[in-house]
Amino acid sequence: MIFDHELFKDIISFSSFIISMFLLVIHIKNRCIQLQSFWISKDLYRSGFIDLIHVSSKQLNDRVILKLVVFNPGSVSAVIKSFSVFREDYSRNFLLRFFGKKEWTEVHGARWWPTNNADDHSIKYLADEYRNLYVEDQRDILVLLPGLIDRNRYSFKIQTNLGWCRYETTIDGIATYFSHSFYQGAYK
Repeated sequence: MIFDHELFKDIISFSSFIISMFLLVIHIKNRCIQLQSFWISKDLYRSGFIDLIHVSSKQLNDRVILKLVVFNPGSVSAVIKSFSVFREDYSRNFLLRFFGKKEWTEVHGARWWPTNNADDHSIKYLADEYRNLYVEDQRDILVLLPGLIDRNRYSFKIQTNLGWCRYETTIDGIATYFSHSFYQGAYK
């Protein structure tokens, strides 16, 4: 029996080519599935993220009371860990102030508490309202700021067991309308 080496090499190289093309098709299908899985998990993560919205402002004698709402669209309930209020001020540095650079300073004296009754404006303590730290769907948060309603920009940062959310707005509107434009940037 005569064995042709050239034919044998051609058969092996052709079978190697067929196997590599088969593996390439499998790789492309796996890549498409992995991309779809990535986009689904990214959408689920984003849709389950907490959200914070400023609802109204009210001027009391020498203080401002703000009503904010925390929404938790995810299936896992959230527990509020902390809440901070920052005001946008001009920089103390002359050159940075000249170029319009602003910095965020924490508002000391700001008090906040979660509540079920948004009409009760008396300051609550942790022993009074600890049950309201648990956010299943939504929770009202009242914030008491010293001073008068101004046109500065404020930033509210809430920390929960699911992560944190930061919301920037002005508080000069007594009645807040529904927004006509929205942009959600990357938080992480």
